[in-house]
Amino acid sequence: MSRGWRDVIEQTSQSVDTVTSFVIGVCVASFTAITVVQVFCRYILGFSLFWSDELATVLFAWVTFLGAGSAMRRRELVGVDFITKTLPGRLRNLVAAAQQLLIVAFLAIVLVYGVELMRGSAEVESPTLQISMAWPYLSVVVGAAVMILHALVALARSVEAALHAGREEP
Repeated sequence: MSRGWRDVIEQTSQSVDTVTSFVIGVCVASFTAITVVQVFCRYILGFSLFWSDELATVLFAWVTFLGAGSAMRRRELVGVDFITKTLPGRLRNLVAAAQQLLIVAFLAIVLVYGVELMRGSAEVESPTLQISMAWPYLSVVVGAAVMILHALVALARSVEAALHAGREEP
């Protein structure tokens, strides 16, 4: 496997993760602030911000899908690996590669259906924000694309490890 290709995809993965981590931080800070202001307005000032729940929900969707990609890159997603840990090196890496291929296939399906959902809802406006419902559904598409990128990096690592397992280092 070409080391240059792997370096490019790993650097791209790192850059995408840096950007998504920043966006996640902004979204979390925003929906936290919106929620605090909403509670203050409702219980202290006696009125509600009619748009706050919907905006917080949209921001939460973005945090969820971008956060899943970031967690995938950091290997922080829940997994069951007690069986694969007992396998010998090369076989363990081949199983890991097969898992990553299945993950990429599943995420490709999520991506395709996310695009369909986004297109189908482009003309529908949200009740209070009056924005296209394509914007919240775009989080599914972007999240799936980010996760595919990170899964491809993990796949490249697993394949490279399987190819080099058992070889003596000079």
